[in-house]
Amino acid sequence: MTLPHGAHQWFWARSAGVLLIPGGIWFLWFLAQIKNKDPAYILNILQNPFEGFMLIFLICLFGVHSYLGLKEVIIDYI
Repeated sequence: MTLPHGAHQWFWARSAGVLLIPGGIWFLWFLAQIKNKDPAYILNILQNPFEGFMLIFLICLFGVHSYLGLKEVIIDYI
């Protein structure tokens, strides 16, 4: 996909934001599952490939979204 200059950053920032919605819902579900549980139970849940992948994916996605958003704020206001 060929995008004009600067549009690729806009596209990735919006895409990351949209993906954070279901990721955030999953994270809230995950927190409800591990509430008041012992660490062994939490590690057992994270050994499930889907749960581990989702947690790592969500952390990376949050980092990318934060980086792009902060970069945009710095460019616009500083």
